[in-house]
Amino acid sequence: MANKTFISFIIPHRESEDVSGTAKLAREACEKNDIECEIYAISGNQPTKQRNICLGLPLQGEFVYFIDNDTCVTEKALAEFKRVLAAKGRELGVLGGPTLTPATDTYLMKNFGAVLSSPLAVGSISSRYSKRGTLRETDDSELILCNLLVRREIFDKFGKFSEKLYPNEENEFIFRLKLAGVKIYYSPEFFIYRSQRKTFRHFLKQMFVYGRGRGEQTRLSPKSLRPELLAPSLLFLYCAALIPALLISGYPAIALPLAVYSLVIILPWLPKPAAAPLYPALAFIAHLTYGIGFLWGVVKGRYKADNIDFNYKLHKVEK
Repeated sequence: MANKTFISFIIPHRESEDVSGTAKLAREACEKNDIECEIYAISGNQPTKQRNICLGLPLQGEFVYFIDNDTCVTEKALAEFKRVLAAKGRELGVLGGPTLTPATDTYLMKNFGAVLSSPLAVGSISSRYSKRGTLRETDDSELILCNLLVRREIFDKFGKFSEKLYPNEENEFIFRLKLAGVKIYYSPEFFIYRSQRKTFRHFLKQMFVYGRGRGEQTRLSPKSLRPELLAPSLLFLYCAALIPALLISGYPAIALPLAVYSLVIILPWLPKPAAAPLYPALAFIAHLTYGIGFLWGVVKGRYKADNIDFNYKLHKVEK
C-alpha cells in the first residue's frame, strides 16, 4: 500500500439517494488502476457543509476526489490521473475534467447537454461538459465539483469550502488557490459520465441556481468576477426593456442587437440541427435564466446556507 496512490472519495447526497452504485463504480475504477481508496458518503441538506465535515475526518488519501451521488467514475479518468501525477508530481494540486452526457439520456436531456457543452452558448464553461483541448493549467471556469480531485494537504494550507456558498463553493475555493499559486489542471481525459436534468423545469432551476451562485460568489469575492459573466444579465435587462422601448420610440433599429445575437446562436447550429433541435431556444432561455439568477444573487445577497437548519448522517462505504 505504501507504494500505491491513495484516494479518499467524498460523496454528499440527500438521505433519499442511494450511492452504492456510484461507490461500486469508483472502487472498481481504482482497482483497475492499482489505486487504494476509501469512500465516505454523507447525507444531508447542505452539500458544502457535508463536504467540509468529511474533510475534517482523518482521511488516508493523498488526494481527495469529490463526486456526486450520480457520478459515474471511469477507469480512463483514473488512468489519466495517474498519467498526470507521474508527469507533474508534487506540482499537481488540483485536477478536474468534463462530466459527459451518457448515451442513455433522453432526447430532452441530450438537448440540455448540447447547450451546456457549446462554447458559443456558455463560453469556457463548456469544458465542464465536453472534452476540450489537451491537458492544461486552468481556472474555476472549466472545473466542476462533481469531478474534482484535490491534493489533501491543500485544505490544511488554504482552508475548506466557503459554507456561505452553494453552488459555486468550488469556484470561490479554486479562485483562492489560483491567487496563491497552486497548480490547477484540466484534462479532457479526466472525464466522468453524469446525466443531465430530466425536465425543462429542472433545467431552468439549474440555470437560475448557477447564476445565483455566481452572483453570491461575486458579493463574497468581487475580484473573482469576469466581464463575460455579466453578458446574460445584460441580455435579460435589454430584452426586458426592448418592448417598452419599441413602443415608445417606434424605431425598429433598437432590436438590432437581438437580431445579431439570434444569428450568432443560430448560424453555427444550422448545418446540424437534427443533433440538438431545441438548442437555439434552450440557449436563449438558459442565458436569460442565468442572468436573472446572477442579478438575484448580487442584489438579494442572502446566502441560502445561512437560513437552513443543518442535519447530516455520515458513513464509510465498505466493500
